[in-house]
This record gives sequence, C-alpha cells and structure tokens, in this order.
Amino acid sequence: MSTPLLAQFTAAGLLGFAGLLALGLLLSWCILVIFTARRLTLPPRRGTGYAITRSLPEDPAKLTLASGPARFTFWPLRTADGHDLPVWDITGENPSGPIIIFSHGWGESRWFALSRFAALAPHCSRFICYDLRGHGESPSASRCLMGTREVEDLLALIDIVQPLAAPGPQLPLVLYGFSLGSGVSIAAAADPRLAGRLAAVLAEAPYRLPQTPASAVMRLADMPWRSNVIPAIWLAGLLSGTATTRRATAPDGTFDRAIHAARLSVPLTVIHGQVDAISPPIDGQTIAAAAGPRGRFIEISGAGHIDLWQPPFASAAAKAVTTALEHIPALAPAAASYRAPA
Repeated sequence: MSTPLLAQFTAAGLLGFAGLLALGLLLSWCILVIFTARRLTLPPRRGTGYAITRSLPEDPAKLTLASGPARFTFWPLRTADGHDLPVWDITGENPSGPIIIFSHGWGESRWFALSRFAALAPHCSRFICYDLRGHGESPSASRCLMGTREVEDLLALIDIVQPLAAPGPQLPLVLYGFSLGSGVSIAAAADPRLAGRLAAVLAEAPYRLPQTPASAVMRLADMPWRSNVIPAIWLAGLLSGTATTRRATAPDGTFDRAIHAARLSVPLTVIHGQVDAISPPIDGQTIAAAAGPRGRFIEISGAGHIDLWQPPFASAAAKAVTTALEHIPALAPAAASYRAPA
C-alpha cells in the first residue's frame, strides 16, 4: 500500500476513533446528569423506622413538656397535584403565642423538627411540621422538586392552618425552615397572598441558589459535580413541569432566595453555622442583608450544617430562635383561648 493511501486510512481511523470516544464521553455525561437528577429529586426516606433505629421519638406524644406528654393531631395536606403530605399539628404551651410552621431540609422529614419543639413549646400555640414532597412518609410517587413547587405546598398548608376568611382575630403566623425548607419559607413569605397574615420568618442555614447545596452533596459523596449539577437541575425542572431554567440557577434569578428576602415585609432571622459545608454562611449573610432593616444574621461559632440542634450548639440555637419569637409583632390581638387538638 502506498504511503499516501496508508496515511488516508490512518487519518480516517483516527477520526473514527475520536468520534467514538466523543460519543462515549457524551453518553457517559448524559448518564451522569440523569443519575444526578435522580439523586437530587429522590433523597433518602427517613420515617418511623429511621426514628426507631436512631432512638428518636416515634411521634410527638413521646415528647414530655412541663404540662405532660405533648398533644398532637395527624392529618394529610393534599397538594394541587394530588399528593397527601403527612402533617403533625402539635399543641404548644402558650395559647396566645404564634402558630409556627416548620419546613425541614433535603433528606430529612418531620421527625427532625421534634428536636426544636422543647425550645419552641413555651412560646407557641401550635407547632406544625410536615413531610415535604419526596421526603419522609410522603407518597412514593412524589419527588423532591428542590424548593420550587414546595412553595405552593406550603402556601396551601397555610391556607388550612390560617384560613384567609376566618372570622375574628388571628394568631401570629411564623414560617420556620431549615436549609431547603428555609428557602421555601422565605419564598412563601414573599408571596403577596400572605400580606397581613405573617409575623416573622426564621431561616436556618439558607442558601441562595439550588446548585450550592447540590454541588456540596455530590462533592462530599466523592461524586462528580462540576459539569453535571446544573444540567441535572434543569433536567429535573423540565421533567417535573416546574420550568427550571438558567434563570433559576443564576444570581438575581427566579430562585435566588436573596431576591425573595428583599420582598419581605416582616422580620427575618437567619441562623447559620460558622463552618457550614453545605450552605455557606456568606449566603445566609447575603439573604439577611437583602431583607434590609428587617433582616438579622446570627452565626453560631463552630457549628456546621446539621448540628445546630446538637451539643454543644443547641443552647445557642435555642436562644437565637426564642429571642426572635419574643420580639415578633402581633398581627392582631391574640385570641383569648386556643382549643388544643383532642
């Protein structure tokens, strides 16, 4: 075979190999993006079994208050797309205190709210916690939508807990969230439908953009994250119908919790661990600053992301939360009494 012809065959072979290699790399990247999207939208399920194996209270009745065992009711929240999210409606110790609605973080469930109840009980009339979609004991068909449609779920819950057309004075309403739930609480609080119905927002470890904790979760699990997290977020949004686009992952975009915080008309208290590896403290500082004079940032020295309510940081977290509750303005004269759940 002549040298020119051999060169042609060699070049063609190299081009073919390069094409196959590029196709393989593209296929591998697509698989990685799909895997990442599934991981983000299908977090670990932690329900009753998890609580038992970790020696956590099986339900609120296992909590002991000054007046005895905690009292609660259980009921489902029906979402607009037909999912029934489990709700615990727990009676507090202050009949004229605020109603607190707690939204948990990614990979958690309503069980994780119980660690906060002892500190909150003396200050609230009701403490309401629920499983976000895709978490805990929510329906198996539901998926975590990373803080998008969860905002509408929270607004629907508020309409049940504090009906807009309810006669008489309303108890103050406080939205309280952790990580994923803190962003959901901030975004819901900025919704015009809550005008005049909300007293304050408490946000533990919030983040501005969805790729921030998603990248950290993948990185800490020793998984790729640089090229796949943002496309996975877009893919999850596309498949779920939440229309997650570049604007949702860009500063000053539709998701950016600092933008929602700037629209708040009520006090916002942000509590952040100093060494949080999932939600960087700078995000919490920016979100609090965006709320202007209504925003307050409290950093707990030495604390990380999930240990704010564990020793030795629990007392500092409890002090921050109770101080914020003691200074919320009432929306209207408190109701004379509150009928505890049977």
